[in-house]
Parts: sequence; C-alpha cells; structure tokens
Amino acid sequence: MATETNALTAAVRTAWATRQTATARETVLLNSLRTRAAHALVTMEFPNAKSEAWKYANLRELHDPAWFVPLADIPADIPADIPTNINVGRTLPPCFAASQFVALHDGQLIDQHIDGVVLTRIANCAGVDAVDWDALALRGTNEPFALLNTAASNAPLHIEVPANQKDGVLRISYSTRAAGQFHVATRVGVRLAANSSLTLIEEITPSAGLHNAVTDVDVGPGATLRHIRWQRIHGSGISIARLFVRVASNGRYIAHQQLGSGALLRDELDIALQGEGARAELSGACCVGGRDQANLLVRTRHEAPHTTSTANYRGLADDHGRFAFNGRIHILPGAFAVDATLTNKNLLLSRNAEIDTKPELEIYADDVRCSHGATVGQLDANALFYLQSRGIDAAAACLLLRRGFVLTALSSLASSVEGEVLTQLLLEQLAALS
Repeated sequence: MATETNALTAAVRTAWATRQTATARETVLLNSLRTRAAHALVTMEFPNAKSEAWKYANLRELHDPAWFVPLADIPADIPADIPTNINVGRTLPPCFAASQFVALHDGQLIDQHIDGVVLTRIANCAGVDAVDWDALALRGTNEPFALLNTAASNAPLHIEVPANQKDGVLRISYSTRAAGQFHVATRVGVRLAANSSLTLIEEITPSAGLHNAVTDVDVGPGATLRHIRWQRIHGSGISIARLFVRVASNGRYIAHQQLGSGALLRDELDIALQGEGARAELSGACCVGGRDQANLLVRTRHEAPHTTSTANYRGLADDHGRFAFNGRIHILPGAFAVDATLTNKNLLLSRNAEIDTKPELEIYADDVRCSHGATVGQLDANALFYLQSRGIDAAAACLLLRRGFVLTALSSLASSVEGEVLTQLLLEQLAALS
C-alpha cells in the first residue's frame, strides 16, 4: 500500500504543479474545475486488485511513482516524422480518411483542419457556461485516472457541431513521444447540437509513457453520432481511455471500439440515455496475444423511459494474452418501456490465455425488456473437422473460424469505408496471433 500511496501522491503533485503553472492563462471556470479534481485526488486510493473495476488489470508497473514525473522534466523527443507544421495526413498514419482532423502529440495540439465544426481551447471558450462546467465536473469524480486527467490537462479541446449540420467526418489522432516514463493527459469535449450528425474517429496510438485520455460527448435532441475508436500501443506505453456520453431525447449514439496490442490497454465507456427515445448501438472487438492485456468496461444507464440500447462485443486471447470485459445495463427508477441487450462472446486460443467476462443487469423499473449473456469457449472441433474434410488445411481452417467469429462485431459497419479499414486492421491482428 505504501508504494501505491507514493505513486498517487506523485500523481497529485504533478497535477497540482501543472495547474499552478497554467493558472495565469486559464479562465476561472477551468481553474476551479482543476482545483476541485486535485483536491479530490488527495483522498483517493490508487486502483489495485481489490478494486472491483480494476480486479483484472495488472497495475503493478504503474505503482512506480516515476510514471507521474511531469512531462516538462523529460527531454523532448518528438520524432522527425511528426513535425509540428505540416498536414496531419503526412505526420500520422492515415488509417482513416477524413477531411477534418485534429492531431495531438504529448497532449499538445500539433495540427488541425476544421471545416464546419467549431474547435476551441476550452480554457478560452466563453460559450461553455457554468451549468455545463458543473456537469463536466461530475463525470468521473470517483475514479482516480479521470480525476487526474481533469487536474492535469492543459486547455482541453472543445468541439461543437452546429444545429442541423449533417454528415461531417472528424478524425482525432493521439500520439506520444517514442520513449520515456511519463504521464500525458488529453481531454476532448464533443457537443452535437439538435438534429446534427457527425462521424467521429479516434485513433489512440501512444508509443511510450502513460497516456490518460478522457472524451466527453453530448448528443443533442435528434442528433446522431457515429463514433469509432481504435486503440493500440506501438511501443512500451500504457493507454487508459475514458469516455462519457450523454444522449438527449431522440438522439442516437452508434459506437464501435477496437482494441489492439499493448502491455496495458484499458477503455471505459459510461453512456447515459437521458431523454425519451434516446438510443445507443454499441459493438467492439479485441484481440490480444503475447503478454498483452486489455480491459473493456461498458456501462449503459437508462435514465429516461422509451430508451433502447444494444451491445455486441467479441474477444480473442492467444498465447499469454489477457482480456477482461465488464458490461452493465443500469435502468433507473421511472425509466419504463426500456429495451436493452448486452452480449459478449469470447474465444480462448491457448491454454495460457485468460478471459474474464462479467455482464450485469441493475433494474429499478417495471415494464422493461432486458437480456444479457456471455460465453468463453474454444474453436468448434466439429466445424474444424468439416472444413478439413473439404480440403482446407488445419491452420487455414482455424484462421477462417477466427475471422468469422470476430468480424461479426463489425456487422453494423458493413459497406462503410470505416468498416473496411477496421476489418483490415482486425485481420492483421488475427494474422499476428496465428
């Protein structure tokens, strides 16, 4: 516990030092938000195996206080292929094509092209009123990494889509320097006004350090957000990402998450369906091998009547890989006529791999229709035999069954450009497991 306390103390000091150096150029609201978060961190325990939400995450490495050394104390190491003054299409791998983009490196904005949406530094955004700010402050108040992000972020980005604006595509790329032990906090807020629509693509691909990302999303009345999130570590880094979503009446949130390789990848979703007729359509896939570990937590809260949610997640683990999934459907009092489903299916491809899955229902209302389920199994021996009896060798038969299993999670993105890119990335991961 002493080591854990030292690590969290270092994190608080880092956040507080960052806050004080930025005070002169922050607005009163942002300064207040960060101060509240820093004070809350003082009473918070560092996550460990006894914490229910973190019981399957190996955080021993993060108990080292060196992870929370201020980034300013580490020599700059921005690779030559990520300059700060040219188009992001050449600075970062263009996995997803988008006419609008934002590039963040080590938590700093290095490039952008925005056409039709409003992008501001939230510290200088007079349009964010006190009510919105208080709502933002309430998100993640019981979670150390969300609080640390709030306390340590420098001028988070705020993106707005005006009312009735349709069919925009925005790509946000997150990267870090190639080496070092440090903490980077990035925060992005996205707000869709009434009856607007947007496709948001987030590529979280750090190379080193602890990348701590929080995305705040507000889907307005009648608005639609298609949200694609691709998370993969290219080096020795650790990625912890948090997503807060609020959906207003008749709003629609469609999301797909894809987790790749990394020593520790963690993605948490907290979705609140707050208005009548709000909908959430969720899917995701994860493939881990080697000694990689990935954690995926999805919480959907039905706060209003006549809301709908569906969730379909697939996971594969090979070698010594570990995948943990926790999904919860929470129906609050008064949220009647709700329809919610949650499915998580997994394949173990090795005796040494590990998959932990925990679907949950928490219902406090009548007149609801809910279902949840989870499976962990191996490749079907009968299906393998059938394919081999048709002349397909064993290795190819295994790969075909794996592909058919995991690509089901991408069915909602069929025939879209984003779906084709994600399919290719997923097939590359499967080939690596083979």
